[in-house]
Amino acid sequence: LGLHEKDKALHHLKKALDITLDHEPTPQAISRAYNNLGTAYQSLEDFKGAEKNFKLALDQAIYGNDAAGQSRARGNLGNLLMLGKEYERAIEQYSEVFTLSKDRQVLSTAYHNRGCAYCEWAEQLRSGQNGTTIGTSDLIQCNTGRSATELYRLGASDLRKAIELCNEVLQSTKGSMQGLSLSVSLIESNSRTFHKLQDCLIGLQKMDEALVIAEQCRARTLGERLLEKMGGVVHLTPPLSLEQIRYIVKSQEHPVVYLSYTGSKLIVWLIVPIYGHVHIDYRVVEVNKLEKEKFGGKTFDQYVRQNVQESVVGNDLELFLDVSSTQTSPITVLYDVVVLPILDMLEKCKLPNLKSLILIPDSNTSLIPFVALHPKGDFNNAFGSTFSIQMMPSLLVMGILNEAHPTSAVMYDNKTACVVGNPHIPIFEHNDEEWSLGRLPHATDEAKWISKLLKVQPLLHEQATKLAVVKKLSPAHIIHIATHGSAVSGFLAFAGRDSLNGKPSKSEDVLLLPSEVEQMNIRAALVVLS
Repeated sequence: LGLHEKDKALHHLKKALDITLDHEPTPQAISRAYNNLGTAYQSLEDFKGAEKNFKLALDQAIYGNDAAGQSRARGNLGNLLMLGKEYERAIEQYSEVFTLSKDRQVLSTAYHNRGCAYCEWAEQLRSGQNGTTIGTSDLIQCNTGRSATELYRLGASDLRKAIELCNEVLQSTKGSMQGLSLSVSLIESNSRTFHKLQDCLIGLQKMDEALVIAEQCRARTLGERLLEKMGGVVHLTPPLSLEQIRYIVKSQEHPVVYLSYTGSKLIVWLIVPIYGHVHIDYRVVEVNKLEKEKFGGKTFDQYVRQNVQESVVGNDLELFLDVSSTQTSPITVLYDVVVLPILDMLEKCKLPNLKSLILIPDSNTSLIPFVALHPKGDFNNAFGSTFSIQMMPSLLVMGILNEAHPTSAVMYDNKTACVVGNPHIPIFEHNDEEWSLGRLPHATDEAKWISKLLKVQPLLHEQATKLAVVKKLSPAHIIHIATHGSAVSGFLAFAGRDSLNGKPSKSEDVLLLPSEVEQMNIRAALVVLS
């Protein structure tokens, strides 16, 4: 299934069930086999087949008094019902999990799933009543007598509990190398929980709380590691409260634009320091309702990733060329969707002589070339021509940089630049799986171009071993690395030693992990991971 060979997976899982029935006919084993088979049917959109197998898995787990098996089957049934938008029945299945398990991870998943069900049920009711209008959800009633507002509240409560359990895991491993690597993957893999909670809070018109939640998963690992490095110099305590956010922005000279894409909505906050006070305004763009009109049937994040990148071909920046009246450039589309709400809020603030903005995007909106965005046919009014834009990864990092002692500038020495491109990564083992990441031919061209600019020799292909790269990192003042990486697992991959006897290489010979980077004394003024 992971390779998207769904028919083959179904065939093998049917055989696996037969083998289980013949050689390991225990209720626990049979339940697992039915659960796996149900997942295969679901991937093929055979929902009747999926439901049948999930129910058989549940029957076997009940018969064998297998609480873990029951939790798994009920979770799968709930997920299947969610696909059919049968939210009330899905909630019933998820609720049963709480009576079956005390495992923290299982409970966190159950809270997340039930919270999402409440939220999507409320969204369905709200859109059925008044389309795109926000703020009249109290008028909407479902057939159980629950208002959309009540469903939003129930969803928010569950999603907060899921986040609390996630935070408990982070706190229990804080200060350890395991904790550093875990926090990178844990925040990334639980990002949808934070996004859904923001959706619930939008439905409840609690926009300040939504901002606090958005900040909790924004470059959090980076911020917390910077705090530890400061050794008590900076007096901020993550996750940030609304009061701390106001404190951080109050010391800024320029307004802060904060962006968060939740999967269905783009939230744009404008946080403005005015005469010792902080004013917060916001706009909610329901981008899921613009998919046909603006994004060619794609979701907002797909449009940003694919259309913007595909418009930049070789040395020809097609993205920025003038277009005919029958064509629409991603630059102008994103101007309408992202920039116009910002300009509308700024206009209402009436700030005199405003020349600069601080922009804090999330992982999706960070891919947008903000300085180039302009109205259709009006290149002279590009966003970057109107404002000088300073980018920040999070409010926490901005607050740390505000309070930290200023660092002295280091004169650039071209002998200390480290440029890496297209390492020839061998097949390697990681987390009990074989990984084959392939080549990045354009990364070679990129590294050569950067190296020519900096007048240094790049590390390319077989030369770009983990050992060779690590030797160059600590003394380097500029680092540019174009290779495979994983935000979830938190690694960068490099060439490794030749494997013996055709076996996969060891991950420690190939992967550079956050825990290893933490042990290095990296002094670079600029680090680019491409």
